[in-house]
Amino acid sequence: MGQPKNTASQRKQFLVICVGGFSVFLHGIISAGILEPISIYDDGYYPGGSFVHKMIVRDYAASMGAIRRVEEDIDSILAEKVDEGGIELNLDLSMDPDQPTAKDTFTNLTYSVFLDDTDEFVPGGSGRFCSGVLLDETTLHIKDKLLEKNLEPKQKNDETSFWSHDYTVTELPKVRAAVATFPFTNGFISALIHKYKVFPAMVKFAQTHGVERPIVISTRCDVAMSTCIHYIPLEKGREFLMGHADTATYAKTIPPTDLLDVSPLINLLKSVFGLKTNSIDDEL
Repeated sequence: MGQPKNTASQRKQFLVICVGGFSVFLHGIISAGILEPISIYDDGYYPGGSFVHKMIVRDYAASMGAIRRVEEDIDSILAEKVDEGGIELNLDLSMDPDQPTAKDTFTNLTYSVFLDDTDEFVPGGSGRFCSGVLLDETTLHIKDKLLEKNLEPKQKNDETSFWSHDYTVTELPKVRAAVATFPFTNGFISALIHKYKVFPAMVKFAQTHGVERPIVISTRCDVAMSTCIHYIPLEKGREFLMGHADTATYAKTIPPTDLLDVSPLINLLKSVFGLKTNSIDDEL
């Protein structure tokens, strides 16, 4: 008789690996806030300002990867020297001009604006979002520095790459907004929870409070505080589309996808469990 395909010790080892992997995954989703309640308030304000951004068409979970790319560009600006005298360029990016300059204070300026209603069907990977920095009068001097990045050689030329898109500027209004805060772990699981738990809850809140479409969500995440702040403008929503088509119109322009293609799901699962695959950041 041949040997069994798997010995008892091998089966036990496999079980331990599965249980351990599931435990890590469970801890990850709990830490990311899967059990946290969502509190939404309608008495907040969206700050408004000059939004220097790149428009990306990807899954919304890729937005934090885009934000990290924006931060890299700002890091490079902070590291520049003034041509004459070699004096370090001092860009105070803090929201409070009375606070001392700190390299990481620009996280208070990085925002993503998600253009598509979550209750409208948009095929996976085709969501539209804009990631960049929201500048006021005290920080507007960084705008030209970011726009100069458009003149640099492209690191990647494919249309899905973050680097292939140019920075553009749109003035966003200061408006009343529904506001929600939610835990954030700066990971892919956390991004998925925000997409599938927080965003739909906020859209439902806006609908029940009579907010007219388009319903747009804008998000600012503070990694140091492990928190994201989400906004839904309660007025002037169309201005937050920044000249782009509404979701229903946009969805009609997307070619049909192969429903039998399971590769996006496989890549998603690999990313969640930390297996080797193209990361969101690499693809950006």
